[in-house]
Amino acid sequence: MIYDYSSPISENRRIDSKYYETKNLALFTRVAKDLTVTKRVANSTSYSDNTAIATSELRNPDTNAAFYVTIHSTSSSGTKESFKLNVNTSIGKLTIPQHTGTIVLNGHQSKIIVTDFSIGKQRLTYSTAEVLTYAVIDGNPTVVLWVPPGESAEFHVKGARKGSVQGASGSKAKFYQDHQGVAASFAAVNGKTVLQFDNKVRVVVVDRPTAYLFWAPNLSDDPFGPVDKSSKGPSCVHCLH
Repeated sequence: MIYDYSSPISENRRIDSKYYETKNLALFTRVAKDLTVTKRVANSTSYSDNTAIATSELRNPDTNAAFYVTIHSTSSSGTKESFKLNVNTSIGKLTIPQHTGTIVLNGHQSKIIVTDFSIGKQRLTYSTAEVLTYAVIDGNPTVVLWVPPGESAEFHVKGARKGSVQGASGSKAKFYQDHQGVAASFAAVNGKTVLQFDNKVRVVVVDRPTAYLFWAPNLSDDPFGPVDKSSKGPSCVHCLH
């Protein structure tokens, strides 16, 4: 018998973090429409201010959305590294995060940093938190972002002019308005925080344990799962409504 020791479900049927990481990646790839057509622009350690981090830039030639895949430059490294990333966006070249903290990468892990990510008719200019999923609810987009507990996060909503925190908040958010939109930053993400922007974009920022229990099943017969036909699972009723 051949058994994969890296399987998301263990031989004794135990479900652990590998299963939830696989689920998170599946939720992301199902809604990352721009990812279906990308070209590899470059791969180097010069994208960030930390040479221990290597970055591959994947860019959609039609929409100009980009996916910066960050890993340790030495694959066997188990170190915890922090860095800022140089990205090229529709509002210019930026070093992110612009306002608070850094991007953190633990050993043997990777993060996909998006720029100009489509969320319905709106866009995230960038997000240092990873995209978990998004749905279009009553014609308006709700996007869910996640990071490990206690890490900082920052994102920019293009075209927005104002943002606010809705209801009880798990983390404190700061807002920064510019000519292109509004950035929101968190010094440390814990639990769940819902933010509403005046261009009808809703952003839910969660930590990893919350993301692990977040589900967005497809309710249509379309295997591609249109974003206006997704539903919330019982563990995240409070996240989207």
